[in-house]
Amino acid sequence: MRGSVWLDALTPKQARLCSSIYNELREEGFNLFVTARDYAETLQILELEGVPYRAVGRYGGASKSEKLIAYASRAQKLVNEVNSIELCALISLSSPSAVRVAFGLGIPTITLNDTPHAFHVGRLTLPLSTRVISPLAIPRRELIRLGAEEDSIMQYDGVDEVAWVRSHNPNPNVLKELGLEQDDLFVVVRPPEEKAAYLSNLSLGGFSDLINFIVSKGAKVILFPRYPDQRRLAEKVNGVVIPRRATDTLSLYSYSSMIITGGGTMAREGSMLGIPSISLFPLDYPLYVNDYLREKGFPIYRFRRYEDALPLISRILEHPEDYRVNTRRLLIDMESPLEPIKSALKEIC
Repeated sequence: MRGSVWLDALTPKQARLCSSIYNELREEGFNLFVTARDYAETLQILELEGVPYRAVGRYGGASKSEKLIAYASRAQKLVNEVNSIELCALISLSSPSAVRVAFGLGIPTITLNDTPHAFHVGRLTLPLSTRVISPLAIPRRELIRLGAEEDSIMQYDGVDEVAWVRSHNPNPNVLKELGLEQDDLFVVVRPPEEKAAYLSNLSLGGFSDLINFIVSKGAKVILFPRYPDQRRLAEKVNGVVIPRRATDTLSLYSYSSMIITGGGTMAREGSMLGIPSISLFPLDYPLYVNDYLREKGFPIYRFRRYEDALPLISRILEHPEDYRVNTRRLLIDMESPLEPIKSALKEIC
């Protein structure tokens, strides 16, 4: 009898992906064991999706020493969690602690990666991975540069978010939860991942100015802060709504005028639903998956400075319907990472 499949999630996006994989593999008859880090809405999303999990470890903070200590502590705790379980594979979106533990215990690893700009995470995971699954939009050379073995790479013609966006139907109840009406003008905003290792040397100020600008245009801001200091800053601004817990963000996007994020996931999710979405990403590095969606006709935009995005933001707020796109046909032809994951498991388990 094959062993269980271990899933690990570190971030809210990874929790979404983990939920999709969990539901798919459960239908396939796999036994599943899920671990997750206590960070932002990660645990709440798993609860929202009905995925049983074990909470292991916390986010380490901004400094290199704090990150290293949190990594080492979580790795030790993961050993205690999985050492007595018969596991045939680990699946993660480049989880350094889980991949290291799996490698040390001789557990084959299936590692997804769509962020080659996250150099440190890539170097800590891809060299130890049995299979590396990545969107076709990402050049293989980028994965090999991070240490992936060339024959370990499996690519698919899509993006991770297809796994949970394509079948989604919006639920208006999300508006009531936040005190909104369907005719309200509002923008969903996510601040930058300013404590990530790949952004540690950059100054990312200006997000509070962006929020004030949106509010001055007569729109509300639904803010999903990453850190307590971002929350405290935004709470001082009238017109900002901060959800108290994880919510049905895909439905929220569907009724919004625009999504603005300092990362990439929310912009991709929103654009795939046809909502104009802006990624404010300061690095001078290509966002391959965003470019892929843009070329296919999804309404996704990228700026390095928030000031450069203000003219487009103004135009969208004035005529939001002009920037919405019917994406149903675009989504039909896109591949999901679930298929290569199942193919890899057939080889491994």
